[in-house]
Order: sequence, then C-alpha cells, then structure tokens
Amino acid sequence: MDKIGSKDKLLLEMRGGHIGMMVGSGASKRVWPQIEAWLAKRSQ
Repeated sequence: MDKIGSKDKLLLEMRGGHIGMMVGSGASKRVWPQIEAWLAKRSQ
C-alpha cells in the first residue's frame, strides 16, 4: 500500500488465490460488493 501514490485506497484481504477471489463461488457475495461500493462513491 505504501507504493500507491493516492491516499484514497482500500486494502481488501481475502482467502484464496487472485483468480478465485475474483471469479470464485464467493466472489459475488464477498469481493465484488465491496469493490462496487468503493467505486460507486467515487463515480458521482
């Protein structure tokens, strides 16, 4: 996180690999809602 220049950032830590975290069985319930909420606040 220190390498990201923006102060507007969010670290999500989830179990599983990078592909499973994005398309696995729990991704639509655990990962994507958090990403969607973060982006929605910044898309106004």
